[in-house]
Amino acid sequence: TKLTPPELLTKKDDNFYILCMTCYMPHKNPGVLLELCEHYGNELRQKNIKFITTVERKDHPKAGKFLDKINEKRLRDLIINVGWLDRNQVNSYIRHSDVLWLPTLLECLPTTLLESMCLETPIFAPDLDFTRYVCDDAAVYYNPWELSTIRDGLVLLRDNEQIRNILI
Repeated sequence: TKLTPPELLTKKDDNFYILCMTCYMPHKNPGVLLELCEHYGNELRQKNIKFITTVERKDHPKAGKFLDKINEKRLRDLIINVGWLDRNQVNSYIRHSDVLWLPTLLECLPTTLLESMCLETPIFAPDLDFTRYVCDDAAVYYNPWELSTIRDGLVLLRDNEQIRNILI
């Protein structure tokens, strides 16, 4: 079945959209996105890198703080929160985003990575056993404890279409 792009992704211009599909739970590490955007915001803006998140205030007691910080730290131009997505929306967002990034630090079997592979969307993943097991050579990996490796990996994916195509 053909997946219609979400309205947000119909006019990309020169924007590069990275889908961070997750509910807010500490082990899923969504806070790293705020840290990344605070430290490297100017560079991300110059590269037109934008992040799409799916956090809901009801996810966790800290979810509201996460969403509030996006506004407080003036990061709404970098982080676009679309909230909860239904099954069809999930597939459409995965398929039409430029990259899927799950910053999670702990998972059993992250099926979103498998869906991303099936929908031909490049993957950016923490260099951890569970992501290596699922993705093997179908992802660009980064050290989840070094913010600069996250920035470097995302810029690499943004600037190098050939690598994105190889991952697909």
